[in-house]
Amino acid sequence: MITKECFGCEKVTSHEHLHDCAPGIPETHMVGSERFVCVLCKHVTFAGSNGASRFPFTFDKVAAGRRATGTSSALPV
Repeated sequence: MITKECFGCEKVTSHEHLHDCAPGIPETHMVGSERFVCVLCKHVTFAGSNGASRFPFTFDKVAAGRRATGTSSALPV
């Protein structure tokens, strides 16, 4: 849990940090599923949502308040 101002209810509340796993494969992460959910009003903030940079996203990358969409996986030569 993390305490932040919620854009849904406009109150400082606790937020649950959640993400989805691949079906049948524990300890994995489904890209784009990481989110923070307000425990009071259930407002959801994804890495691509406005205001996402306020939250400590672990898996999905946040760039200027939005989720980064194109990352290179090529190794340097």
